[in-house]
Amino acid sequence: MEHIYEFTAVNDKRAETQGFRVTGTVTVANPTITAVLIQPEVAHLGGWEELELKFEGGDQGVPDEPTRKTVSFERKSGTGWSFVKLRYPEGGDIFPIEVIE
Repeated sequence: MEHIYEFTAVNDKRAETQGFRVTGTVTVANPTITAVLIQPEVAHLGGWEELELKFEGGDQGVPDEPTRKTVSFERKSGTGWSFVKLRYPEGGDIFPIEVIE
């Protein structure tokens, strides 16, 4: 019952704040589920950054109460790619990376 909303990706090239950052909002089935963004262990050759959205935990005794949660990923080094692919259990989405110079 997870829903993906409002993801943004930024490649910040400014010296004082350089880095690659992705933030977004997801809806999970109940408040005990944690959503995290990670880099996949297996490298890809697709021509884009790739992140995986994972859902962890979840108390079986808690009734379903859809809850929005914010997720983020940050890496100090930037990226040379223009797109990021977000993988999640039900599929995936590709969205543009905004560049800040």
